[in-house]
Amino acid sequence: MKLNSNRMVLLVIFFLLLASCAPRIALKGPRYNYTGMNKITRKVHQRVERFLNFVWQTHTPFRMSRAVRIDSVVVNKPAKTLRVYLNKPFSDVPFREESVRETYALLHKFLGRSFRKYNVTIFSLNEPIEQLIPNFFRPDSTQFDFARLPRLPQKRPAPVVQNVSRSWKPVDGLFNQNIGLWPSHGWYYNGVKERWEWQRPRLFQTVEDLLPASFVLPYLIPMLENAGANVFVPRERDIQRHEVVVDNDSSAADSNGGIYRESAVSPDFAWSTGDSAGFALGHPPYTGHENPFRQGTFRQTHSDTAATASATWIPNVPETGWYSVSIAYHHAPGNVSDAHYTVYHAGGKTDFR
Repeated sequence: MKLNSNRMVLLVIFFLLLASCAPRIALKGPRYNYTGMNKITRKVHQRVERFLNFVWQTHTPFRMSRAVRIDSVVVNKPAKTLRVYLNKPFSDVPFREESVRETYALLHKFLGRSFRKYNVTIFSLNEPIEQLIPNFFRPDSTQFDFARLPRLPQKRPAPVVQNVSRSWKPVDGLFNQNIGLWPSHGWYYNGVKERWEWQRPRLFQTVEDLLPASFVLPYLIPMLENAGANVFVPRERDIQRHEVVVDNDSSAADSNGGIYRESAVSPDFAWSTGDSAGFALGHPPYTGHENPFRQGTFRQTHSDTAATASATWIPNVPETGWYSVSIAYHHAPGNVSDAHYTVYHAGGKTDFR
């Protein structure tokens, strides 16, 4: 068949276009340093490299990140074992039983006849890749990794504080959940500048240590509590600028504005001082070595199903407004879990346990 020159030019251009559109795939991986390797280890290393290059090129038996590298290969000739350690990106492959079998079969082909009798194991994250198969995709339950089984649902612990005056009680949601919530950072002492500072810098006319608290305190915490949770915040959550502390170690006319009283129906339920340290207000601001919860005492009495003893804390409230009410108690194994507290306020009274 004769072709004129114009057709020849068109065919050449066509084949050039086809060649330019062909995907370009790197056929060689990273260069490795074989210094110190013996001959057999270097041979295995190079064949594993070719295996990885093939998987990169063909996506067989799976797609693999180009960040996969060989960490090491360990050849034990007398024991006929061969261990191939690959880096973490190899563990990103979604391994299944079939793909694991295909991986080992393919690697054996690249290793060749001289290693056909070797027991080969591929590792990533220091685990054989067969251990990286999720339990859900293991048809044989005897092969489950029991360390990765979900824990059975456990009974939720009783809430630390219960509002028993509330007209409703949640049964699901966050009921009986105690949540520790950190809205942001806070103050720290800068030893170089010898002063207290916020932990985060001023940025775009705000400070990270302050901004999150502005929506966590008035919005997020109340929503969590309305869902049934008890929320503990390491930073002060009360925006009231006045503070009144009443304690059994305070005098009847404490300068901080509080009176503490005790009563009991009989000597059997009389209050007594505990045998270890408790809270005392002391003289704030505290130094770096002062713990107010170790500066005082605590009081205790026997419990009963009936009202047999009571303690009363009467604050001298300096100004009408919203106040957060908190308690501090001594932790002991024999403590009751439902001590009864009544808070009197402008709206009446609210009972807590």
